Amino acid sequence: MTVKDALTSAASRIMGVRPTVFFSSTKPLEGDLTELVNAVAKDIIKSHDWRVLTKLCTLTGDGTSEGYSLPTDYDRMQKGSSLRSATAPLYGYQPCVDPDEWLMLQMPYGVCSLGRWITFGGQIHIMPKPSLGQEIKFFYQGNQFATDENGVPKGSFEKDNDSFLLDEELLTLGLVWRYRQQKRIDYTDDQALFEKRFNELAGEDKGARVFVEGGSRRRGNASLPYWGELG
Repeated sequence: MTVKDALTSAASRIMGVRPTVFFSSTKPLEGDLTELVNAVAKDIIKSHDWRVLTKLCTLTGDGTSEGYSLPTDYDRMQKGSSLRSATAPLYGYQPCVDPDEWLMLQMPYGVCSLGRWITFGGQIHIMPKPSLGQEIKFFYQGNQFATDENGVPKGSFEKDNDSFLLDEELLTLGLVWRYRQQKRIDYTDDQALFEKRFNELAGEDKGARVFVEGGSRRRGNASLPYWGELG
């Protein structure tokens, strides 16, 4: 199925119509739905550590740098994730609470025997500096939730024949209730259907025990997407 299928289904449930094109259309309904669809998809991917978007990054130390560029499709670290290396400090790598803690650790009085890491400025910063050739691995959530007609991953829907990597019925349900919310139409039942589907899928998704760096495992405690109005 393509994003057009989800958009068509949403239009049918909202207005009882089935448009033939969306992204190239200048009609109000089609325009509203194509504007919403990326926002709905992004809310969905940010609300759970989905297995299909779980990626493994391997960094190789150069012996001098503490900061390494994050993957181009990086969205966030998984909940509870950390870093792993065969030559890591004795107690592994622990995340810094905030940039101020990282800054404190740069001072002489902030010396710590633990490995530490933090992300800022589009990089992941690691202490102590990885040695030359040292490999450090971690899992993260990617942001490319769509694919084009050739199967190439992408971070947004741009054409009718793009596809969603997650459940397209969930995308349709999200479109329906968010559209009605935006238009000040009662959306209570539609939101409930979306939440039910979301919880079912998140529950099934956590069945596969995705390994998380640092020895812990993601338990799949999903949080629901932001329900507020757009804009």
